[in-house]
Amino acid sequence: LSIVDYLDGECVPCEIAVVRCSIRGGILGYYHFFPDPGPLRPGHFAEALERCELEHEIKPKDFPLASSDYEGDVSKLVNLMKTNNPKTPLIFARSSEAKKVESCLAWLGIQVEQEFKPKVFELE
Repeated sequence: LSIVDYLDGECVPCEIAVVRCSIRGGILGYYHFFPDPGPLRPGHFAEALERCELEHEIKPKDFPLASSDYEGDVSKLVNLMKTNNPKTPLIFARSSEAKKVESCLAWLGIQVEQEFKPKVFELE
């Protein structure tokens, strides 16, 4: 997960990678994409640029792989998470990242005008 992290707690994703796995089956699938974060809030571009380039070598603006097909990306993400499990999938993230992951998923839901707020459980 690569994000723009605002001081008010909102996080906007610049990169998302999800792996579907089980103890018995190992890695069962994955989806990796770069959602276009759209225009950044005034005063945050320098911080976002530094963080993204330092951690992931990704520019949060004019990144050629950025996708604004939010409907398609959310659909693929949901399909991956719900494969063979029609109930709400379990999503895990490092404890230091769980709230940020929830915020990013909620942001994606806003982009597609639907509620997308799965519970993210802390690992570690």
